[in-house]
Amino acid sequence: MDRTHVRFFTRATMIEMFEQAGFVVEECSGINSQRPRRPIRGYLNRRMLVDMKWLLFLVPDSEWLQFVIVARKP
Repeated sequence: MDRTHVRFFTRATMIEMFEQAGFVVEECSGINSQRPRRPIRGYLNRRMLVDMKWLLFLVPDSEWLQFVIVARKP
């Protein structure tokens, strides 16, 4: 995130923007997962992982840093 980002989107608002521009969205996938890749050690890190699981349950798209859209003009 830097000063060149003029606007931020959720998955839903990104798809909406493409559809309003006349595109048909064929796929929208999350990339750059925020889930830990290595085993968690230590109480605080395990606690963070438990909290993250709740967050991912409540807000599933929060796992991803970015989304990639495949869209086409009809």
